[in-house]
Amino acid sequence: MTPANTSTVPASESMTGSSARWTSASGECLGAFRAWQARVSAATTYLFFEIETSEGRVGTGEATMSRDDEETARIAEALFRELVAGHPVAQIPALLTRCATAVGLRPNRSAGTALSGLEHCLLDLRGQALGLPIYELLGGPQRERVRLYANINRGMFGTDRSPEVFAETAIRVRDEGFSVLKIAPFDHVRPGTAPDDPAVRAGIARIAAVRAAVGDTFGILVDCHGRLGSQTCYAILPELIDLRLGWLEDPFVTHVDMQAGDPPGSGNLPLTYVPPVPLTDLQELARRSPLPLSGAEFEFGLQSFKEILDTGALSFIMADVKHCGGISAARAIGELAGSYGAKLAPHNPSGPIATVASMHVSLATPSFEILEYQWGEVAQRDHMITPGEGFDRGWLTPSGKPGLGVAIDHEGLAAYATSVTRLA
Repeated sequence: MTPANTSTVPASESMTGSSARWTSASGECLGAFRAWQARVSAATTYLFFEIETSEGRVGTGEATMSRDDEETARIAEALFRELVAGHPVAQIPALLTRCATAVGLRPNRSAGTALSGLEHCLLDLRGQALGLPIYELLGGPQRERVRLYANINRGMFGTDRSPEVFAETAIRVRDEGFSVLKIAPFDHVRPGTAPDDPAVRAGIARIAAVRAAVGDTFGILVDCHGRLGSQTCYAILPELIDLRLGWLEDPFVTHVDMQAGDPPGSGNLPLTYVPPVPLTDLQELARRSPLPLSGAEFEFGLQSFKEILDTGALSFIMADVKHCGGISAARAIGELAGSYGAKLAPHNPSGPIATVASMHVSLATPSFEILEYQWGEVAQRDHMITPGEGFDRGWLTPSGKPGLGVAIDHEGLAAYATSVTRLA
């Protein structure tokens, strides 16, 4: 990708080599971009970005799960080289506007994720330069800490996915201090699968086992991954209501980015291509169901989220800081959601950098409800950044440090990731 509206480096600034330090009459400048790909499990690879300034300050971001790390890193590097490199740190807000304009209103997933990860880095640097945490740049904290729910699904990839093991896992999560968890129970189900198919019945059995294990007051969220057709969804809806779910996430395929195979060991088959259903289908389900609906995890930018919110279908908007345009975009989306009476519940099956970025959004957004936490998949994730995420028994607490407040611990990343590759 070659971004539109490219800029040239001011004559007062010069650089030798891709990672050399910039010098400028304007003070501290943006000099080097790096991308690190870290394989951390059979199913997951983290993609981290860094931007270094002429004074050695480093801003950090995450661009995991674009489905094409090489392309995502290439786009981010092109945006940095053509629109950011050499400019003063003081110009970061204007530079971010240039990058967003270059990417456009409807980028593909790689470009949207590249922009988002780059924005994390630049906002981190802006916060560091001003001596303020990012949540202060977003308007200030609305709460002292952030409530989490445990997404147990990826931690169960490659394991026994029987109802009994789901129940045992749920008890472990509860014992670690969480009060809400999320499962993706509908392995092997596709939009055309009949309601009485064994795969559908197995999904219901998993949810029922978890409910029996954790009791009536514990929160259970169900992610359908777009696997239910309308016939099956309406047929099993009474059972789902009886199981007292906190929400039903992505029951239908509504976005082209939901068309993908699942990671190895997930127990799921790849979805064959199914045309995304119109948002009116989701609107009709919301009208007929007392269960709250959640979704929109792959959407980008305010316009896309407005189109979804206009339907009134979703009670919870799952903007993802890695895909939606970044931290500031997620905060704006949360503000928009609140104006519709919806809650922000950021999508975050992510690594530690995106989790901290999501925490800043969650702290500063009045409409925030709860944040996803990827539980059980990468045991040493907290040792891949410094300091750690601030996790404590189902909550995240900010450190109060400027910017994101964390950085990559390269020694820890090398020690605990299966492999680490520099992409840019």
